[in-house]
Amino acid sequence: MEKRQLRRCWTRQCHLSVSLDITTSSGFVRLASVLTHTRCQFDNIHREHAYWALDIGTDLSILLLDSNHTTDVAGAQTEWLENALAERADRDHLLTISHIPAYPCAKPIEGEERGDIRQHWTPLFEEYNVDAVFEHDDHAYKRTHRLQNGETDSDDGVLYLGDGAWGKDPRDVYSSAERPYLKVSESTRYILRTEISPDGSRQFQAVGSSGETIDHFDGSGTSL
Repeated sequence: MEKRQLRRCWTRQCHLSVSLDITTSSGFVRLASVLTHTRCQFDNIHREHAYWALDIGTDLSILLLDSNHTTDVAGAQTEWLENALAERADRDHLLTISHIPAYPCAKPIEGEERGDIRQHWTPLFEEYNVDAVFEHDDHAYKRTHRLQNGETDSDDGVLYLGDGAWGKDPRDVYSSAERPYLKVSESTRYILRTEISPDGSRQFQAVGSSGETIDHFDGSGTSL
């Protein structure tokens, strides 16, 4: 199968589109359809590996990571991640995108990839104050509490958002009673609109396939 045909196949079954709306001093920009798994395979401008940083201006950085698809979580990728986060620690908006969730809403919490991510990546997300981690693979919607060491921490924790459900049938989800790290979980298709402003604030809106708002919250995880 040619690369172009394969890309179309992936796009038809894409797990999540993230729409990033960026308001700058000179106007408004929308960076839409960040299809991470597809881009990791086909559109990576740094062809030597399947993870890289997208820097937009001096305020926003998005780190795209490969969660054990073609590159191990541990080792060279984690070393790169720590260096990349350290270099961008002063950014107003620091985001990551990966496929396998550290904190799933539908699939088992156990698993080699998820364990590797929680062992190697989440401590770095916490150390360098990552603002949001976009996750996929479970085919449903979730928003976690802000988490630190796997526990709720409303002041210093990291938000995990996902879990990829646009071109796939949604899976049944666990409730917050069953998995206390979940703040919101819905068995539904969605697109996650992220609005980023020059004052350092962020808003997130999960929008369903009929245009309805599923969830709306700010960068601290407070519902709006």
